[in-house]
Amino acid sequence: IFRPAASGLDSHGYLKQSRLIATEGRNFEVVESRAQFTGYTWRPSLVKGRYDNPWPAGFPATLAATRIVFGAKAVYWANPIMASLALVAFFLFCRERIGPRWSLAALILFAINPVFNQHIHYNYSHIAVLFFLMMSLALAVRGLRAERSALLLLAAGLSAGCIPSMRMIESIFVPAIF
Repeated sequence: IFRPAASGLDSHGYLKQSRLIATEGRNFEVVESRAQFTGYTWRPSLVKGRYDNPWPAGFPATLAATRIVFGAKAVYWANPIMASLALVAFFLFCRERIGPRWSLAALILFAINPVFNQHIHYNYSHIAVLFFLMMSLALAVRGLRAERSALLLLAAGLSAGCIPSMRMIESIFVPAIF
């Protein structure tokens, strides 16, 4: 049985919750043994023998969908793919605001940022938040300049609406987009 390894306790919580969503259809842990590792991210529930994860289920649900469609090992590709798409969206956003040459310079600086690259390798939700933030910004800026802007602005709003489902604290970014 393939059980994905985690780079840290946060990653363990996300991967475990995504496995539970994909295989069991639930996002809580049921204690089956006293020797079972639960991790610090799981809190005792009001229901006896059950542990809940206090983090939003958006990122684990994304990983669960990836697992269902592409297999268990594919969850490790979710962050690098979302990071690549975030860079594309960042370039498109910058191109609308500062032109193509400066956008390329901004993209290079963003891509070589060590903190950005570090988060790609950990299965944390930061890259997913960045992806949806960049998508919403790129769609909003493009939608404000397009003739048929309603669909682009709707997509920007939906992308921004995904952010709190990934990390609740980053929901403060959503009002800044619009």
